[in-house]
Amino acid sequence: RTLAENANYEILHMETVIPEINVMNNYLNYEHPYTGEQPATNSLMGFITPEVLEEHLLGYKLQVVLKPKK
Repeated sequence: RTLAENANYEILHMETVIPEINVMNNYLNYEHPYTGEQPATNSLMGFITPEVLEEHLLGYKLQVVLKPKK
């Protein structure tokens, strides 16, 4: 948000892309993030879900659409 504002852009849309909960679970369990043996789950530590990550823009990547301010 700060970068967009400083560059005189308006944010039209911003969302988290690819939350990667399995990668984070592996990392937190001291496994290799991408090849670890932790089973696939839909939550991190039992309470962080993809919905929470998306709501707070905490996913693996962000997708942002900007428009120059007039």
